[in-house]
Amino acid sequence: MDMNHLLVDDYVLWQDGSISVPSDIITQYIHVAESGKLFTDEITPEIAEYNLMTTTPIKVKKRVEKLSTEWIIPSNIMSIDVYEYLNDKLIEEFSLSNFTDDEMRIRMDRLDYEYSEFMTAGLTDLIYAILYVINRFDATDTVWGVGRGSSTSSYLLYILGIHDIDSVEYELDFTEFLH
Repeated sequence: MDMNHLLVDDYVLWQDGSISVPSDIITQYIHVAESGKLFTDEITPEIAEYNLMTTTPIKVKKRVEKLSTEWIIPSNIMSIDVYEYLNDKLIEEFSLSNFTDDEMRIRMDRLDYEYSEFMTAGLTDLIYAILYVINRFDATDTVWGVGRGSSTSSYLLYILGIHDIDSVEYELDFTEFLH
């Protein structure tokens, strides 16, 4: 018997998972309940009788609604032209620094490249979520970290203000973030 599941009459009984228990085969797999990790979608009369006689009952698996994968971001954030916003932030960065023309071109090219990669990967909504979170942090004077992990490899995230590590200055490889 596989440790993760038991196959009985074409029904897969998952331990620590959700199952439907056909009453006509309850006796064939009731011993699996001894592990204390057996769940069902409903309590049949046979399961109820078994539960009265044991200290490791078969439990009802609670139904969980499917989680939404949609972003709930205010329309004022969703209406931002991300590319224009990033370029405005980049110009702001240039005005605060002493970059040479070559250094500015390298940073502009890097931002264009990363933006293209974000769009290709379908991460537009992620950028909007980041903009929303940063705006909320700024509005509430919330302090957050200076950056860690592979996010510091992204110049785009640096320009957005997610972290304080200039990945161009430190020659960090953006592909580290993509992994």
